Amino acid sequence: MLALALTAWLSFAQDTPPEAPPEAPPPPSLGLAASDAIEMGDEMRAKGAGYAALIAYTEALAADPKKGGERLQAMIYLSTEFTGDEELVATALYHYGVPESDDADVRGVALHLLAREQTRRGEYVEALATLKQVKAGSKGHADAEALRGVILNQQGTPRGAIAAFLTARGAGEQLEKGPLFDDAMDLNLARTYYASKGFAKAIEFYALVDRESPWWPEATFERAWAHFMLDDMTGTLALLSNLNSPFFEDWYFPEADMLRGQTLFLMCRFPAASAEIESFTERYTPIKEQLDRALGSTDAAAAFDEVETFERGNPTKIPGAILRSFTYEERFKHAQKALRLVDMEMSRIATDVPGETGDLGLVLLDDRKKALKQLEGARVLAKARAARAEIDQRLQNVKITKLDIMGFEQRAFERAAVTGSLEVAEQNEALRKESRRKGYRYWPFEGEYWADELGNYRFTTKPNCPADLAVGG
Repeated sequence: MLALALTAWLSFAQDTPPEAPPEAPPPPSLGLAASDAIEMGDEMRAKGAGYAALIAYTEALAADPKKGGERLQAMIYLSTEFTGDEELVATALYHYGVPESDDADVRGVALHLLAREQTRRGEYVEALATLKQVKAGSKGHADAEALRGVILNQQGTPRGAIAAFLTARGAGEQLEKGPLFDDAMDLNLARTYYASKGFAKAIEFYALVDRESPWWPEATFERAWAHFMLDDMTGTLALLSNLNSPFFEDWYFPEADMLRGQTLFLMCRFPAASAEIESFTERYTPIKEQLDRALGSTDAAAAFDEVETFERGNPTKIPGAILRSFTYEERFKHAQKALRLVDMEMSRIATDVPGETGDLGLVLLDDRKKALKQLEGARVLAKARAARAEIDQRLQNVKITKLDIMGFEQRAFERAAVTGSLEVAEQNEALRKESRRKGYRYWPFEGEYWADELGNYRFTTKPNCPADLAVGG
C-alpha cells in the first residue's frame, strides 16, 4: 500500500516527454558552382580563415556532391578539430550525402556525423544502417558504437545497447578518447541496466563515474533511484545527501527532492517527508516564477547569451539551475568556440581578403553565426520550457501528496494505539557497530558539509513503521 502513495508527484517524469529542439536548417547556398566554392574555400584557408573555408566547402558539396566531396577530408578536420561546428557538416551530409573516401578515419567520422543527424530526426533504422558502415578500429568507431547503443536503447533493445556501449568503451580506450568519454559510457551502461531492471548492475556502473566528472551529480542522483528500486532506503538517503549539500544548491534536481520525500514517507518518517514537500515548494516556486518571466521575454539568441552570462557569474533572467548543464555540454561548448572563431575571422577577412571573395566570406560567416546562435539558443529555451512544465506539474500535485502523507500517518498512529508502540527503531546500537567496523570512524552529522566527504555519506536511520508497513532500511 505504501508504495502506491505519492504517485501524483512521481508520474510526471514518466508521462511528459521533453520538448523536441527545432530541426537544423540545411546549409545556406549562395548558388556558387562547386569549383568556385572550392576555390573560395582554398583561398580562405590559405588566409587563415578556416571557418569561412569550411562553409565554402559545404557550398561546394551542395552544388555538386561528387566534386564537393573532394574536400571531405578538409571538412571533417575543420569541423571536428578546428571550428567545433560539427552540426554544419552533419546537416550538409544529411542533405547531400556522404562522399566516397579511401581514408577509413575520414569516412568513419563522416558516417558518424550523418548518423547523429539521422538520430536527432528520429530516423533510427537509417542511422543504424549508416553506423554499420563505420570500420572497426577507425577514428569514428568509438563514437559510432556509443551512438548505436543510444539508438538500441530507444528501440527497447537493452542487451544490444549494453554490447554497443562496452565496445565503445574499449574502442575509446584504444583511441585515447579520455576520461570524460569513459564516464559517459559508464553512465550510459548504468542507465541501460536500470531501464532493463538490472538495478544492482546499474549501481555498479553508476559508481564508476569519477567524482570529478561533470556527470557525477547525475550519476549520483540516478544511482539513488536504483537503490530505491531495491528497497535500500538508507542507501537512497545517503546518496541524496550529496545533492542536498550547499555544493549543489543551484543545480536542477527537482526529482531529488521528490525522491527524498518519497523515501522518508516509505520509512514512516512523516514529519520529515512533509518537510521535504514544503522545502520543494519553497525552493521551486520562485524558480517557476522566474521562468514565467524569462520565457515571456527571451528569444533564442538571448537564451544563448544567458548561458555565457551565467558562466561569467553574472545575474541571468533564466535560472542558473536550468543553464548549468550547458556549461559542460560538449555540443554547446563547441558552438561557443565556433562563434568566437567567427568573430575573429570576420575581422581577419575584412582586413586581408578584399573584393568579392572577402564579401562573400563575410556573408557566409554572418549567416552561420545567426543560424548557430538560433539553433543552440532554441535548445536552451526548450529545456527552460520543459523545466517550467515539470515544476508546474509537481507543484500542482503537492496538495495530493500532503493528503497521502496525512492519511498514512494517521493509519500508523491508529496501529500504534492498538499495539501500544509505534515501533521506533533504536539507532544507537547500529552506530556503535558502524564505529567498530575496520577502517571506519563515525562522525555524527550536525549540518556541516565538506567537499572531500561527498560520495561517502552513510545513513543508519531505520523505518519508523509498524513491522508490516516498513519498506527497506
